[in-house]
Amino acid sequence: MADFHDVTNRAAASLMQIQTSLQEARDTYTGKIIALVLHKGGAGTTTVATNIASNLAGQSRSVCLADLILRSGAVTSVLNVEPACSLLDLARSLRQGDVQAIEKALVQHVSGVHVLAEPLRGSETRIKPADVDEIFDRLVQSFEFLVVDTPKEFDDMQLLVLDRAEIVLFVTEMDAPSLKSARRTIEHFGRMGVDLAKIRVLLNRYITMEMMNLQTIENVLGMRIFWTIPDDYRAVLSAVNQGLSIQACGYDSDIAKSYAGLPGAIMRSISLSA
Repeated sequence: MADFHDVTNRAAASLMQIQTSLQEARDTYTGKIIALVLHKGGAGTTTVATNIASNLAGQSRSVCLADLILRSGAVTSVLNVEPACSLLDLARSLRQGDVQAIEKALVQHVSGVHVLAEPLRGSETRIKPADVDEIFDRLVQSFEFLVVDTPKEFDDMQLLVLDRAEIVLFVTEMDAPSLKSARRTIEHFGRMGVDLAKIRVLLNRYITMEMMNLQTIENVLGMRIFWTIPDDYRAVLSAVNQGLSIQACGYDSDIAKSYAGLPGAIMRSISLSA
């Protein structure tokens, strides 16, 4: 088994290489990348990502939603759209110089969001960070916002996304084991050289509890809570079953209001950190 410090050093060196290679080109980017990361499966990032993208599109913003969860992505299922092609097909087309490959790969949801589908085959785990880097280059030249749903695995792919994102929404839940795991993950990000100033903690499935208030949660995490999404399983399930955002389902509920306000908070945060 590889020594933990060796793995840590290799990951840090990889991040430094990514940052160096992107530095000169970054001034040419136009779109803003919003990355959603999590520390364990089932935290609800896909639901959060689809609702953020849909609400941004509802504000007449051009938005692309990319699913980078290589083994079990579900964006197309949640939005009930049929993928135009696979992520690996897109990477291959770009390698072959197909200048229209991006347009062919995207499928448009009724909300106006353009979707880059999750991988369609298990073999697509062969996709390399360099492939994703080029895909991002193309997308940020075409869209105001690129919302990226990322896997929980901390590897070169996630390092690339964390580095390129203007803002990183770290999604967690409010039970004690989740919060402790979230804190360890954030601390690990710091050791890897990730810019923690980009990270915004988003508390999903939030409920009011006397023994677990926001101050207590912030103390456990060691970070402030950026936004809370109320727990409303019924509204989420209804929206997913219809392939729509929660707002598009016509719900006048706390969760709909929370999602309605989230894009503005994200844009303000990006502007302040620019």
